[in-house]
Amino acid sequence: MNKKIRVAAIIILVAIIAIVLILVLGSMSSRVEADEGYQSIQEKVTTNVAKELTTEEATEEEPEVIYMEANYGPEAGEVKEIHIAEATEGDAEIAEDDTEVSSEFEEMVIASMNKEPEIETPPNLYNLTLDEQYLLTALAMCEAGNQDTEGKALIIRVVLNRVEDPRFPDNIYDVVYQPGQFTPAENGVLNSTAGDDDCWAALDMVNMQGWDESYGATYFCATYLDFGWAEYLFTHGGHNFYR
Repeated sequence: MNKKIRVAAIIILVAIIAIVLILVLGSMSSRVEADEGYQSIQEKVTTNVAKELTTEEATEEEPEVIYMEANYGPEAGEVKEIHIAEATEGDAEIAEDDTEVSSEFEEMVIASMNKEPEIETPPNLYNLTLDEQYLLTALAMCEAGNQDTEGKALIIRVVLNRVEDPRFPDNIYDVVYQPGQFTPAENGVLNSTAGDDDCWAALDMVNMQGWDESYGATYFCATYLDFGWAEYLFTHGGHNFYR
């Protein structure tokens, strides 16, 4: 009985030893395969890197070339090589030109910003002084204060027409204050009168816009009067106009 137990124990021990050996050998085999796989991957990476380096060197040493055929001139039909490097240099020159243009544009912008703005003065067709403008608007107020803008402008036009007529004085002040001509100037009302906004608008029509529908009129009177000694032209508002 004891002999059988010993034999069984020996068999079990041998079996355990065999299992341990199998496990150990299997682990060693896996390590070898892993090492071989790592070496294979390392060799592939090294090969790819070497290929890339070789390609870069070849690219640096051998510039790309494009071929173009001339269509015009004495070289028509000839195929020429143009290196990419040369084209790149041309692009660089163009870029430098663009930079210069951009710099010039910036200088122009800065100069325009620093330039003092020009104040546009309104046109003054008859070169009227400020005193003459006040005098004309005041006369329009006295003679046609109840008339429309055009009616006031006609009074101003009569004065300017007289300045241009050799039968009258050659300046606005003397025309307005010529004895026996304009009642407001003779009775002093003119000196205490100022033209309203509509009178200034009438002056702008004449002096700035060049309005003139007076037909050369040099006289006017109320419509209930008649200057039979002068040539009648037209009636506007409350005035007849003559020359």
